[in-house]
Amino acid sequence: MKKHSAQTETFTMRGAVVYLILLLTVCACSRESPQFINEAEHDSTLKQINRLNSTMLRELNKYGTNSNSALSLNFYFVTDDSLKAQHLADELSKMNYHANAVHSSPKDHSLWVLTGNSAGVSMDSASLNSWTSSMCEAGFRNDCEFEGWNPVSE
Repeated sequence: MKKHSAQTETFTMRGAVVYLILLLTVCACSRESPQFINEAEHDSTLKQINRLNSTMLRELNKYGTNSNSALSLNFYFVTDDSLKAQHLADELSKMNYHANAVHSSPKDHSLWVLTGNSAGVSMDSASLNSWTSSMCEAGFRNDCEFEGWNPVSE
């Protein structure tokens, strides 16, 4: 009887260990990484980008760009997790943008950068603000911050 009891105890102990391992695995897999950009920061970024759009349009106007022009634009995003940046790259690719490889920020190795470029974006205020809003929203959906844009140089 003692032998049977020892086997049962060993089996119960193994079962408990397996259960704990499974529980820890499930908890670790379901744990989300902390949010990189919250809604208030997102709204602030969007307002700031729209203000910068006006400045950029005035500057580009000095070089012959007007509201009838369309330019290909480089874009920049940053986040704290390479997978978030990759998910954004995948989403942007489906939207027919060219997304470059995700890479670690050279200035802060805890951050991840995604760059890429667009096809022609109309350089009137409404179209540019609409484009930057859509880029900010795509970034926010993937917990990435839209850092800005500049014209592709030829």
